[in-house]
Amino acid sequence: MARAVGRATGKAILVGEHFVVHGVPALAVPVPGGTVEAELGEAGTGPVPAGHVRACLEVLHRRWGAPAPDALSVAVRSSLPAGAGLGSSAALSVALGRAWVARTGRARSDDELREASLACERIAHGNPSGIDTEVALTGRALRFVRGAPPRPLAIAPGLGLLVVDTGAPRSTRSMVEEVERRRAEDPAAFERRATRIRELVEAVEGALATGDLPTLGAAFDAAQRVLADLGVSTPELDRAAAALRRAGAAGAKLTGKGGGGAVIAPCRTSELKAVADRLRAGGWQVALAGELPDGRKEHGR
Repeated sequence: MARAVGRATGKAILVGEHFVVHGVPALAVPVPGGTVEAELGEAGTGPVPAGHVRACLEVLHRRWGAPAPDALSVAVRSSLPAGAGLGSSAALSVALGRAWVARTGRARSDDELREASLACERIAHGNPSGIDTEVALTGRALRFVRGAPPRPLAIAPGLGLLVVDTGAPRSTRSMVEEVERRRAEDPAAFERRATRIRELVEAVEGALATGDLPTLGAAFDAAQRVLADLGVSTPELDRAAAALRRAGAAGAKLTGKGGGGAVIAPCRTSELKAVADRLRAGGWQVALAGELPDGRKEHGR
């Protein structure tokens, strides 16, 4: 049987991480150039499924029937840094689901792919909001509220995003648990931060639609201050954000659950290369960079 390939995109949360689990809106975009590709073949013709890949294939097997993981080989190719808060696990689960559909010839709806991906995400992260899976599945920039249909995010042309990977180890599950502990200890403080994030979601959404880079950068910086106050930033993430600003980005913040991983920053697409070159000259790893895609148009499916 021919080998079968599935693909999906990673995501960057522009504003709203952590708070999105509690019903606060969040804005997310496909990471420019950040994709995961999964290729399924016969057992013995390639790598044996292991780790989280095997766990995802077992989810698909329980839900959809044959083939079982032991009947398959699997090769995964990714341009996303693993464990950097860029949705690599959700992209992997969606890519594996699409490869399974291509291999078996048995169609599955987006809802079935979504539910299978979320089952895989619960293995990896415990209590996912669903935002990673939604971007991986649709390939679109979107406004996401847990439990509600996502809304495409309008993005003016000419806005770009830089992603710096700090390479610092992180654990999504442990950061989520730490935030939950802080929320339980001081609900009023958490709600004040949530209110501020709601304001910043509106500011970022408006700035994206109009191409207002100064407002966008200022909102990124404000969101980073909230996340630092929440306890999920680190000195290395703070240093990376400062380096991005010095290199010419309009603002910068961590993305994902924090504790390590990636920092993102907006700038004009015409300035992406110059800013990235300055960062690399300073010893920083620019993992990905590119234009932000308008969520009203389909990308990367």
